[in-house]
Amino acid sequence: MTEEGTLSIVKHEKAYKVRYASNNPHTMDQRQSYMCTDAEHLEAFLHHCGSDPWLIHQACAELRNGRQGGVAVLSIVLSAAQVQASFPAFVLCGPFHHE
Repeated sequence: MTEEGTLSIVKHEKAYKVRYASNNPHTMDQRQSYMCTDAEHLEAFLHHCGSDPWLIHQACAELRNGRQGGVAVLSIVLSAAQVQASFPAFVLCGPFHHE
């Protein structure tokens, strides 16, 4: 089963924070970010996720040139296993959250 989503990539000095959001309006889960240590790591991660090479090139160029404030956004389709492996859900605990 696959899920359509959006990756937002924010440059932090030399590292990159990649966040995933489902395009399904009924999904309310919060996911952890994936950190890439440098541009090469980011390119490898996006390739591993199945992103098109041209889109990877465009995203890295946007991040490098900083025209959008060091942010790039990509549409992506991932399997449920890929989403969970790369962007694990936050575990919510407390009086209003049940396991």
